[in-house]
Amino acid sequence: MVVHIRFRVHYGAGPSQHMCMVGSLPVLGSWSLDACRPMTAIEGGWWEADVPVFSRNSNEAACQDARTIVEVGYKYVLFSGAAARWESGKDHHISLSLIQNTTMECEEQIIIVDTWGTLIGHVPRCTLDLRPCHGTPSSSVNTLYMIGGPECMFPSETHRMLLVGEDTRTGAWSLDGPCVEMTPCAPLGSYQCTWMANIPWRPDEASAYKYVLCSKRNKAVLWEGGVNRTMLSTNTTPRSETGRFPPVLHMEGLFRVPETLRAPPDTIVTSDAHTGSHDHDYTLPEKNNFRVPSRSWLAHGYVGMINTFANCSINAVVQMLYHMVPFRDTIISRAEAKNESGLLSAGPVTLQLAAIFKELRDGCVAPSARRLVTTIGLAEDPHEFLGLLCYYIRDEHVAHTTEPDTALSLFQMEQSYTTRYEPANFERLYPEEKVCSLSLVVEGLPDLKSSFLHYLAPTPVDLSLDGVGPVQAHQTSSLSALPSVLVIHLKRSQYDPVAHKEVKVTQRFVYPTTFDPASLMPEMQQEHKGRRYQLFAVIAHSGVSSVASGHYYTFIHAHGAWYKFDDEHVTLSVQSEAVQANFGSMFDDQNNTTHAYMLVYKMD
Repeated sequence: MVVHIRFRVHYGAGPSQHMCMVGSLPVLGSWSLDACRPMTAIEGGWWEADVPVFSRNSNEAACQDARTIVEVGYKYVLFSGAAARWESGKDHHISLSLIQNTTMECEEQIIIVDTWGTLIGHVPRCTLDLRPCHGTPSSSVNTLYMIGGPECMFPSETHRMLLVGEDTRTGAWSLDGPCVEMTPCAPLGSYQCTWMANIPWRPDEASAYKYVLCSKRNKAVLWEGGVNRTMLSTNTTPRSETGRFPPVLHMEGLFRVPETLRAPPDTIVTSDAHTGSHDHDYTLPEKNNFRVPSRSWLAHGYVGMINTFANCSINAVVQMLYHMVPFRDTIISRAEAKNESGLLSAGPVTLQLAAIFKELRDGCVAPSARRLVTTIGLAEDPHEFLGLLCYYIRDEHVAHTTEPDTALSLFQMEQSYTTRYEPANFERLYPEEKVCSLSLVVEGLPDLKSSFLHYLAPTPVDLSLDGVGPVQAHQTSSLSALPSVLVIHLKRSQYDPVAHKEVKVTQRFVYPTTFDPASLMPEMQQEHKGRRYQLFAVIAHSGVSSVASGHYYTFIHAHGAWYKFDDEHVTLSVQSEAVQANFGSMFDDQNNTTHAYMLVYKMD
């Protein structure tokens, strides 16, 4: 049995140029240009070379069927006269496991269609069954397609690859059709992934197709750019010995990331937040309405947010809220609901927040929060912005319905105060108020548990009573219930009477990844017995002078890993960076600049 590989590569060479192959086999020159193998120019700018890679006499093996491993490394070289231009990128490398019949004298052929300058680094070993009983004249060829991404792009843990084409077998240009799900070949954890698919196809057929990249982290899909790829017809007559078409392997090269994407029209929502009147019809012109795919989405499947008005604190809060799935879904469904007149009934802040959530969920381009900032206004820190946002959402919800607010109820708490006056010896109970976060003291306390106990303990305050004057009093805070999501604001700002301004508290403050506040409140121990909070997000502040300046970003634990959301940049993180690195330094030095500012815990 003799096995030939017909190599094909597309290159638009000039009339005085010719193509050769050089590689690891003696028939390919053993990497020497002096013995390289010439290629033949064929129709359509394609070059072709037939290379015998394996030969075995039927008397060489005792078994009827044998398996042989063929390893070939090679490159294409373009000659212009005596000048040689080597193909750029990594070497092509194929590894074939051939199953053949050793009792039969015949020739078999394999066709490999290559991409000039491919950067595919990991190509798995392909098993090809060349026994004649496994093929008939009417059978289709098993074509293996492989595609790779640039380094650090779309690993298989975060992305899926589809092949969609004009034929009904490849979806008829619809993602709803039977498009081909490709299989990742590189090991999990690899930063460069090769994808493959076995597709039944006859080499005398031709069909157009493209690759589509899908994220496992959101619902976005990205069709590759450029012209359609084509499954080219090889016009090969079936071998008489086997009566079937030869296998074809297409080494496709890189996924073609589009240079720009047309952005959806940017809807401007003008409104009166108290009356609920709004206009949804005005859109910006499409000038400069193009954006590039987010590198963060290509690498990790998540989309960051553009910092437009020095609004890093707003981006940090929006990302944190987006990853609260029940909150996100409630806001989006509320924004899509219509009243009896068929008009959108939600208020402007709800609509704008839902629009950002949908871009983060469905898109691969970083959105901007500028419309939300224009409506609400800038905030000094994430805690202030979260309070403003919750106020507007609550106000808009109450204006349109009497139903309970299921969105804010996820993390809203009912907080009350009791003040005991001395020496008058009487108490005053202040009514419960709904808060979206719990503010805890950092100054002078070592960790979260101590700060929470400090919050529950009576605190001395100086007050004044009518007819009595200044008196001593103690104020005690309490919570009526614990929410599903506990948002904690760490008070890292205090007034400096010497500098006459607010300064940042930079002392070290430790917080756990598992927190059980019910164990610190006897009245709630039975109700929440066995239920604890797991750390879900950390909003960190970088800077030393004030929490009103510097920079904010968010660490979020999602899909079993920590991710850092720093405006439009999303990177894979680790627990030590997300948690321990934000405790702050034990020493008050110039390197002690990064501290946790808000903590978000989810109940088990």
